Amino acid sequence: MSSKIYLGITMVILLFSLGLRGYLAGMRRPWIDELHTMRVIHEGALPCFSYLQNDVHPPLYFVSFALYVKAFTLLSGKEIGGLKERWIWGLNIMFGLLLIVVLMRIAEMLADRNTALLVGMISVVQVGLLYQTLELRPYILLALCYAGAVLLLMKGKLFSTFWSPLVLVALFLTQYLGIVLLLTIGVACLFPKFRKKNPITKAGLVGLGFSLLLILVNLPLFFYQIMNHYDQTHLMEPSLFFWQHAFIAHFTGHGLALYFPLRQAILAELVTTFFYLVGLVWIIFRKDVSSRIFLVLFVTPLMLLYATSFFHLRLLTYRHVTFVFAASIVIVALGVRALGRLLGKRKIVEGLLVAILLFVLGQPLLYYVLKSQAQENISMKWNNIQSQKGNRLLKK
Repeated sequence: MSSKIYLGITMVILLFSLGLRGYLAGMRRPWIDELHTMRVIHEGALPCFSYLQNDVHPPLYFVSFALYVKAFTLLSGKEIGGLKERWIWGLNIMFGLLLIVVLMRIAEMLADRNTALLVGMISVVQVGLLYQTLELRPYILLALCYAGAVLLLMKGKLFSTFWSPLVLVALFLTQYLGIVLLLTIGVACLFPKFRKKNPITKAGLVGLGFSLLLILVNLPLFFYQIMNHYDQTHLMEPSLFFWQHAFIAHFTGHGLALYFPLRQAILAELVTTFFYLVGLVWIIFRKDVSSRIFLVLFVTPLMLLYATSFFHLRLLTYRHVTFVFAASIVIVALGVRALGRLLGKRKIVEGLLVAILLFVLGQPLLYYVLKSQAQENISMKWNNIQSQKGNRLLKK
């Protein structure tokens, strides 16, 4: 496939993704944690540090959100309005689109451009990724930072410049689950093949030192938050039961406040799980360094988190592990491609497999869109009724 065709199709995928997310953003109903994020608009970038002393989240996402709101106000000449304003979700949508680009680049390195385009198409319709993109919380940024770190490692550029190691700081300052991801990257770098592919330059060493300094500066806030505000009551143990339900939640929306019917959710889970297992086997038997890096960096966090379940530690919710299921999109796409090649007439078979997968994943998306429209219509009717009551009272 030529570069022009590939770039053109990629732009179509991103534009469609942008349009779909922008359309659904105007119908979002923020929940209480998102209202907490909205307070940053009134707090500002620097005051939100003091506000976060009463929270358990690092500052990067909230500072970024405050700066985004400030920049939007300066450039547009108007303030972001109420919760119905689509621009509120602009920063998260941008993170979501960048994540799609990074996942496509990873897939291209692991296989080819056709696989990358399939990853892009799955990313558009995968309802879990879409839902997390439209949630005013830091989890989509965590997925983007980790996918970016994996891509840099696969390209051998994680320690090549001053700026590249800063993605490690972003992991820690976005969500404290990033500690597990940093540990994973540290373990991966112990392997000779990984070190050989990612040599540390002088600029990279300075950047790494600066990154560690930024992490150390944030440690007092980290310990204060953990000691005073860490609450396990709404969290779950990362057991096998948790991972199974998290997989259903991200690929079907069942369990992510979308309430997609369980029967259809199970069908979508069976199809995606099948392709996922085929893709996983394909990666395991690959011997190139890029495949090894990808496999280690997305399997090791699962193993580390699962190990904590033996101590009955409550650490996660489904949205915390968005980074895992972003990578699962790549694995599912690889499974479709690998199965198509195994079955012979590649183009016909692959086209049929892609159609089946997109149809199955498209059902929860359609349900989400229709549900959002129904809620919007109910909200508009309710507002009209209240407005008419108010007008009658004013006339009296």
